[in-house]
Amino acid sequence: MKKIITLLLIFCNIFAFYCNADSKSKLPKAFAENDAQIPAPLKQAKWISLSGDGGLYDNTNTFTLYRKKVDLANQPKNATAYITADQSYVLYVNGELVSRGPARGFQRSWPYDEVDIAKYLKKGTNIFAIRHYCGNRHTFGYLTQGFSGVLFAFDIDGKVILSNNKTKCFVQDSCDRDTSPVSVQLNNREHIDLRKEPIGWKNVDFDDSQWKAPKNLRKYNVMPFFTLEPRGIPMLEFKMLPEPTLIAEGKGKVSTMQERIYNNWILTDSENSTHTPVEKQMPVVVKASGEGEYVSYVLDFGKIVVGSPILEIEGAKGGEIIDAFLDEQVDSSFKPKGDYKKSSHPAFGFRAICRKGNFTHEFYNYYAFRYAIIRVRNNSADIKLNLKVRWTAYPMQINGIFNTSNELANKIWQASAYTQRLCTLDAYVDTPWREQAQWWGDARVQAWNTFFLSGDTRVFERGIRIISMQTTPNGLTYGHAPTKAHHCILPDFSLVWIATLWDYYWQTGSNKMYLNHKGVADGIINYFENITDQKTGLPMYDERYWLFLDWTKIQKQGQPGLLAMWYLYSLQRLSVLCEETGLTQDASIYKTKADKLKKSIETQLLDKSDGLLCDGILPDGKRSSEKSIQMQIFARMTNIEGFNYDKAKTDLILPYLRGQKDFKSAPSSYWVVYVLKQMHEDGYSKEVYNFIMTRWAEMAQWGSTYENYAGNGSRSHAWSAHPAFLLPQILGGIVQTSAGWKNFKVDPNTFVDEAQIVYPTPQGNIKVSWKKNDDGSFQKNISTPKK
Repeated sequence: MKKIITLLLIFCNIFAFYCNADSKSKLPKAFAENDAQIPAPLKQAKWISLSGDGGLYDNTNTFTLYRKKVDLANQPKNATAYITADQSYVLYVNGELVSRGPARGFQRSWPYDEVDIAKYLKKGTNIFAIRHYCGNRHTFGYLTQGFSGVLFAFDIDGKVILSNNKTKCFVQDSCDRDTSPVSVQLNNREHIDLRKEPIGWKNVDFDDSQWKAPKNLRKYNVMPFFTLEPRGIPMLEFKMLPEPTLIAEGKGKVSTMQERIYNNWILTDSENSTHTPVEKQMPVVVKASGEGEYVSYVLDFGKIVVGSPILEIEGAKGGEIIDAFLDEQVDSSFKPKGDYKKSSHPAFGFRAICRKGNFTHEFYNYYAFRYAIIRVRNNSADIKLNLKVRWTAYPMQINGIFNTSNELANKIWQASAYTQRLCTLDAYVDTPWREQAQWWGDARVQAWNTFFLSGDTRVFERGIRIISMQTTPNGLTYGHAPTKAHHCILPDFSLVWIATLWDYYWQTGSNKMYLNHKGVADGIINYFENITDQKTGLPMYDERYWLFLDWTKIQKQGQPGLLAMWYLYSLQRLSVLCEETGLTQDASIYKTKADKLKKSIETQLLDKSDGLLCDGILPDGKRSSEKSIQMQIFARMTNIEGFNYDKAKTDLILPYLRGQKDFKSAPSSYWVVYVLKQMHEDGYSKEVYNFIMTRWAEMAQWGSTYENYAGNGSRSHAWSAHPAFLLPQILGGIVQTSAGWKNFKVDPNTFVDEAQIVYPTPQGNIKVSWKKNDDGSFQKNISTPKK
């Protein structure tokens, strides 16, 4: 008995020690700053879920519905929703869609949303309805910590409504949990049996008396949510898009009538449809199908769109099965081109089993697609069907203007600008079609696009931070983040991330991003010091990681020259950034490293016989005989001593731009931005302009830019949307010459008869316009911000 008492006393002392230690401990500075920003009402709220263990058990691919009523004596003047969820939520107020979120992030500093909801409220009874999704599976945009729940506080003229034990909850068992992911990068597809759906659950008059109270209540900053942070970017915007055109219809024999199916895309292989081209407006009356048959329709939205699909049905008997296959392209037989059997190919779509009567269902996930193939089976009578899309993307305000007398130039710019809008969601994503991943090599180009289109730096700033929050133990950032993709660690993209610290400074004049993330930048540099060959002074290929460099046959083994060039460029940019902002000690450190590496490049990779840069040191120790355009462009960008730029232009760069010569390692539609930007700044704007007119003409007709020139990958890829900022710079003759746009040059290139360009900068708009006179001269107007 004495032993038991002694053990109890020891336990109590230990417990008291830790309690006391916790009460006196201080949050790390960054977390303390975040915690101080959290609104007081949200700190009163509780994380809630229907699972008694905090949503930790059996919660994969689940939807949960939440309702909270509030009676208001008057129409409120001020009302704010503070809300977040893990993984995500959609908020409705009085049946109207208000917001969805949160933005991607990491649970240790999880983002919350702040939304003005006053206009959705009314005098009397109001209802807050939330649809919550828990994937509980890592993706290319989310890392699970095994937790599921929502957290909210609604502040209505000082009256606070909280997520607590009074909230009504319902697990949406109408959604099939056993469905396949739509791709290796994204969450599962939604298959829903609307016969089981709680009809009208978003409405005030819905009877939720049988719904349950949450079984779990947890404090706002309970682990894994050590603290919360503001979203930092605007909420996504919503708008209803025009209805699609019905372009083909047909029918076929069903391969299965099973209501439950793991991946309905297998039906695109097991069922053969014969389609007849038509041109009809939606909605369509679906005629009753015969025994063992289905009816098929192909819808065209006119261009790639991004948003949540909305299914509208009238006159259902109940039990009809609607399958949808969504893709960017269809083949000549109207079959989707995407190959669902390949992990990186998306198989977007849904399945809905109809309930009796008329209904509308908006699917949870938002996808990018142009075509929708709809198959209807088990319909013994006619039904009316429509498919709509609610555009869902970042609310990018377009401030930049580009309009010329050259219709092709206009179309190329419009396709590029539109692609950038498609690829700006809660983050810059490579494509909203396949991955919706925040690839950082792509993001650099997208930031340049956005600087012209809107001047908005918020997505860029948040992205820099998110990338910095997921690193390897030896210092590298991941190619995108948050992510499960440990095979997507790209050493060159880590250097691109450093370059974007420079980009932020160059655009804004602020070194804030560098100061905030210096430690991560130095970790990357330390990694490269550790993989540098002591004999040659050049970084070596590291087989543990994916060295990207470019989608081309450029050297990647041994000691790749382009990797060395990226490293040099990053060091040089950091040195200049620090020097110009008074951080002279940091500047000296980076300059010393850069000068040493530059000397090694000049010694090892410069062919003194012609003054061109070789592509690297091969694995056998010999210098490569290949001399890529990419290497010469970087030699120009980094001021390699002894480099013969004139020869590089004459023998390589200009013949490439003019289409006079093919090259083994020709730059991709992504990497060519560095070629085009540098050549424009060096006075070869006409060649750059003509190159864009030729290589982007097909994309202009399609309406968005491709992943590659051939168009056989994604057709909504913003890494090739750089004409969005290049064309205004080229025709406007605009060249930035100092940080924050405090200095710049404007010398218009009148390659077209007429043009109007408005280029937003932090100092104000640069306005350039001209019109050709009858005598061949030009009437030019240039307006620049006052310094």
